[in-house]
Amino acid sequence: MPEPIEVRVASRNEIRVSMEESSETSRVQPQETYFQRLLRGMLRYKLTVAWVSAVSIVCIVCSACRVGFDRTEALSWESWFSIWTTLMSLTSMVNGVAPESALVVSTLVLLLAGVVTRSEAWAGFASTSALAPGPLFVVAKGIEKAGTVQFVVKHLLGKPKSVREALFRLTLPVTAVSGFLNDTPVVMIMMPIAEKWSRETGIPLEKLFMPLSFAALLGGTCTMIGSSTNLVLQGLVEDEVNPPFDLGFFSMTPAAAPAALLSCLYLILAGPYLLPNRSGKAAEDKANSEGAAEAPLKQYAIQVLITAPLAGETLSNLGLTSTKGATLLHVLTGGCPDSVESVESAGQRQLEAGDVAVLLATVPAFLELRRRIEIAGGLLPPLAPQYALLGLGRRKRRLFEAVLADSNPLVGVPVNKADFLKTYNAALFTLVPENACSEPPLCNPLAITDGDIATTNTDESPVGNTVEASQDFSLNSNSEEQKAKSPPPLLSVLREQPLKGADRVLIEAYTDFFETHRTSADFLSVAPVPDSEPPRFEKRKDSVRKYIAGIILCAMVGSVASGALHIFDAAVGASILMVFTHCLTPADAFNAVRLRILLAIVFAFGVGSALKKTNVTKLIADGFISVAKELYFMGDFAGSVGVLLLIFLACASMSCIVSNQATVILLYPIVKEIVDLEGTSLKRFVITLLIGASCSFMTPFGYQTNLMVMKPGGYKFLDYTKYGAPLTLLMGVLTSIFTRLLI
Repeated sequence: MPEPIEVRVASRNEIRVSMEESSETSRVQPQETYFQRLLRGMLRYKLTVAWVSAVSIVCIVCSACRVGFDRTEALSWESWFSIWTTLMSLTSMVNGVAPESALVVSTLVLLLAGVVTRSEAWAGFASTSALAPGPLFVVAKGIEKAGTVQFVVKHLLGKPKSVREALFRLTLPVTAVSGFLNDTPVVMIMMPIAEKWSRETGIPLEKLFMPLSFAALLGGTCTMIGSSTNLVLQGLVEDEVNPPFDLGFFSMTPAAAPAALLSCLYLILAGPYLLPNRSGKAAEDKANSEGAAEAPLKQYAIQVLITAPLAGETLSNLGLTSTKGATLLHVLTGGCPDSVESVESAGQRQLEAGDVAVLLATVPAFLELRRRIEIAGGLLPPLAPQYALLGLGRRKRRLFEAVLADSNPLVGVPVNKADFLKTYNAALFTLVPENACSEPPLCNPLAITDGDIATTNTDESPVGNTVEASQDFSLNSNSEEQKAKSPPPLLSVLREQPLKGADRVLIEAYTDFFETHRTSADFLSVAPVPDSEPPRFEKRKDSVRKYIAGIILCAMVGSVASGALHIFDAAVGASILMVFTHCLTPADAFNAVRLRILLAIVFAFGVGSALKKTNVTKLIADGFISVAKELYFMGDFAGSVGVLLLIFLACASMSCIVSNQATVILLYPIVKEIVDLEGTSLKRFVITLLIGASCSFMTPFGYQTNLMVMKPGGYKFLDYTKYGAPLTLLMGVLTSIFTRLLI
C-alpha cells in the first residue's frame, strides 16, 4: 500500500503575494524625488490644476486692477479674494474633498485675511435651525431601531404584477414617510426591504433602487423637517434682523406636495423604459472579482430556525441563498440532525415551522441575516445553550470576535458544555469551523479549503504541488465503509468538538466585555463588532415600542406644525423621549448624530457671509436680473415662472456637484439681492430654492442616498443622468408653476 503524500493547498493570497514579490524583485524601481511625485500628482489632476491656476491668475489680476462692472462698484480685493476662496472650495469638493474640510479651510482663510469677522465666520454655531438636524438624526434612529417604518411600509408593498405597479407601491409610501424623516435613514431602512421584495416578486433591483432614492428626495421637499437643507435655510431667514415672513412647517407643502406627486408619476411611467435592464448583481460580481485577491473574511457556522411566521416561505425569499458572504449548506427537516436535506431539494418546497437552515457566513452577512430574519419573526439561535441565561438588557449587548489563547480555561471543553456565562458573563454564539465545505447536501467538516493539508493515495503526486481547493479529493478514501457512511451535519460536529487555542469565536456580551478582556491572557485578540446589538422585534414590549416611537414622531411634528415649539426644541425633546422609552440607547443616540454633516452646515455660513459682505452676491444678482428681464416679454405670469425656473435649475445643478447645505447658504444671499432689486416676493424664491436644493437627481454623488443605491443596483453614472435629468426639468417646471400660483 503506497504511503499517503501530503500536498500543500496554497491559498490564493499566498499565490498572489509570491507573484508580486517575484515581480518586484525582477525589476528595480528608482526612488522618486519630491519634485517627481509633485509632477506626477499634477499630471493626474491636470484639469484641476489648470482650473485652479487660471482662476487664481484672473482673480489676482482683477484685484490688482480693481476691475468692476457697469452695474456695480469696482470690486475690492476682498471681493476677488472671496470669489477665489469660494471657487477653490467648490473645486475641492468636486475632486472628492469632504465638504466640511473644504468649507472650514475656506472660512478660516477668509477670517485670517480679515474679510469676515469672528462672529460672521462662526455664526452657524449660534443658529438653532442649523443645529436642528442633529437631534432629528436621533429621532430617525429611534424610529429605525423600533421598527416603526418597517411595520408601516411592508403592509403597503404587497405583491405587484408589473414594474409599474411595484414602483407605484414603492414610491408613494417612501415619499410620504420621508416628508417626516430624514432621507438617508429612510433609504437605509427600505433597501433590505426592497431587496427581499425584489426576490419575492422577481422584479430586478435596478428597477427599484434608483426610484427609491429619488422618491425619498422628493418627499424631503414637502415639509420643513424632511431635509436638513430646509432647516438651514429656515435658520438663514430667521436670522434676518426683520424676518420678512415666517417659514413654517408646511410653508413649502402647497407647491412641493403636488409637484412631488406628479414627479412620482414620472418615476412610475418612465422607470420601465429609462432604468437599465442589466442585473443588479453585475456591479457586485465585478466588485467581488476585483476583491478576489484580498484575504477572505472568516465564515462562522450559523443556523436559522424557521418559526411559525416564516412558515410557507422559501429559501430564496428569505435571502438565504443570495446574501453576499453567506453560503447555505443544508436544511435540517424539523430540526432533526438525522434528516438532512440538500439545498436543491429544500429550495423546491416551502419551509415548515421547525426547519433549520445551516449556513456559513461572514460577520457582515450574519448581521444582515440576523436583522432580516428576526424582523420577519424568525430566529438565529446560538450554538451554546447559555445564551438565554444572559438576562435583561439586550440593548446593552454587542457581539465580539475573539481568538482563544492556549491558556484559556475553556480550552479542551466541548462547545455545548463551555460555560462562557459563568466565566465571562457572556454567551458563545458561534465559531469558525476548522474546515467546512459548501457542497450540498451535507457538510463534511474535514473538507479541504485554502491553506489546508490534503492527503492523497497516489505514488505519482510530487510533494509540494499546489492544487485548487475546489478540486475533488477523497480524504483517506481507501475504506469502502467510510465512503458509504454519510458524514454528520456540521452543527452536530461543532457542538461536540472541544475548544482549542487559536479558535475564532463570536461572543455576545455586554459592552464592558471589551475593556475587561482586551488585555486578558485568555484571549489572543478581542474586537467589538460595530452595529451588532441584537434586533429587538420578537417580544411583546418590542411590538409596543414601535407604536411608542410613532407616537413620539407624530407629537413632534404636531408641536412644530402648530407653532407651539421651535423645531430644535421639539427635536431635542423627542430625542430624550426616544432614549427614555428605550427605543434606543444613549450610545446609539450619540452615534446617530452625523457630526460631519452638521460641521459642513456650520462652516458654510462664513463663506456665505463673505460673498454677501463684499458685494459679490449683488454682482451675480445683477447679471441674473439682466437675463431674467428678457423673459418678461411673455407676460408677468410667464416671466415670473421663467425666473423661478432659472433659480431652480441653477440650484439643482449646483447641488449635484456640492452639498445641498452649502448650495442654499451660498445662493440665499444672491436670491435676496434679486428680490431687493426687483421688488418681488422673497418667499416664492426661498421656497424654490428649498425645493431645488433637494433635487440632486442627475449625478450619483449629488446626495448620499444616490451613492448608497449605486453599487447594489449596478448603476452607472449616465443612468442617473438619463433618468434624473428629465425628472429635474419636470420638477423645476412644476415647482415654478405651483409656487407662482399657490405661494
